Amino acid sequence: AVDQVLLRAAQRSGAKRVVKFDRGGADAAELAAAGVRRTGGTERLGAGGEGIAVGLTTHAACKIAGKLSFDRVVFDEAGQIPLPHAIGAMRLAPRWLFVGDHAQLPPVTAGVHADAHALSVFEHLVGRYPSTMLETTYRMNDGVCAFASRRFYGGKLRPSPEAASRRLALKPGGRSRAVFDPETPSVLVE
Repeated sequence: AVDQVLLRAAQRSGAKRVVKFDRGGADAAELAAAGVRRTGGTERLGAGGEGIAVGLTTHAACKIAGKLSFDRVVFDEAGQIPLPHAIGAMRLAPRWLFVGDHAQLPPVTAGVHADAHALSVFEHLVGRYPSTMLETTYRMNDGVCAFASRRFYGGKLRPSPEAASRRLALKPGGRSRAVFDPETPSVLVE
């Protein structure tokens, strides 16, 4: 997701420099072709300035807090970010944008937390501040979306026309045919 945002920033925005803060490892040919630089240290990011977009994890943001600052921080998958992690990254800017869904996967934590620290930053904020629900899914077909829409989104979620008719392309038959029947997209198996 971060790579996609950085690619769009490099292609469409007024950012003069687009940088991904990471330690390398993954193939980044597409990023390099779009002019996105990669670095593992703050010294290579340079002194703030205008027109820089940086992609990094909340852990990396905590490491550079106090060394660099930005106009805003955008949190993708904010429904999976524990509140303490978000606070560390929020120190980088005075404005934030949280994109996520608290009805999907919760934060992954190593310990057992019975208090509010086990909730995501998104879940903390969604009931307290105005938010916008994106009502179109481009991933789920009509059957899968119907269940999720009723169960989690008050019937407001709809599949895009392209996604609505998608079905698994499987050979008919087999002992699990009822489970994988393309015309029955939502099945409970015990």
